[in-house]
Amino acid sequence: MPSAPAQSHRELVETIAKLAGRQPKLQTLSPKMLRFLSLFSPTMRELKEMLFIWDRPYRIDHEKFARRFWSDFTPLEEGLEKTLAWYRARG
Repeated sequence: MPSAPAQSHRELVETIAKLAGRQPKLQTLSPKMLRFLSLFSPTMRELKEMLFIWDRPYRIDHEKFARRFWSDFTPLEEGLEKTLAWYRARG
């Protein structure tokens, strides 16, 4: 899919926070603690299954798609600003 330049999860959260006029509150959870919490929480169980996304840099590159189909994409900040405006309008 066409996409903006790749960003890490942290970079994405920081961009959203900046556009929302907030300070991001980031916390980390060790894999051991996540495994322990997954014994009691279905949400933590689901996160545990997705650990492969978090244990190494995970970036999506759309270059192959763009070469074959198209490369137009909405700039990330523009899309996020419109999304935040939509949420603000709805309380």
